Amino acid sequence: MRLFNHKICIINIIAVALLLVSCGSNGCNLTRESYCVAELKTEGTAKITQVYVFGIGQGKGDADASGKFEDEIMLSASNPTTLEFLLNPDTIFTDLRLQMMVSKGDESVQYEDTLHIVYEAFPHFLDMDCGCSMFFMLEDASTTNNFLKDVSIIRNEISNVQNINLSIDF
Repeated sequence: MRLFNHKICIINIIAVALLLVSCGSNGCNLTRESYCVAELKTEGTAKITQVYVFGIGQGKGDADASGKFEDEIMLSASNPTTLEFLLNPDTIFTDLRLQMMVSKGDESVQYEDTLHIVYEAFPHFLDMDCGCSMFFMLEDASTTNNFLKDVSIIRNEISNVQNINLSIDF
């Protein structure tokens, strides 16, 4: 009788373990995130050696003494050739502050530019396992031109498939 109870206990443990494993993964093998990818292209000898990208006014980051939220750093990269960032799906535009260290020959200079991206966000059903993701349709992009010369839209649809969406010339 005691052997029978151990078998039931072991069967119950295995059943619970299998249930937990199957609940831990819903079977989704698709990428759910939709990143805007910007290609950085130089027209001269200047080189961006370091960049920090901050989301302006997105209500994230740390609060200062007055309770106002600072801009959140979204990414940093050394010697970048592309930048990948998320757009805010709760609005029709995202402003990004790019703080760049630029090498020009023997000197290094810091520049800041703001990248303004206008878009339409819409939910996109992926499948039963993955649910929905947010896709975007780019409408306009501009920059403050302190160091960056121009920004142009290469591919206006942003989906969960990674493609170059913007070209940023400097």
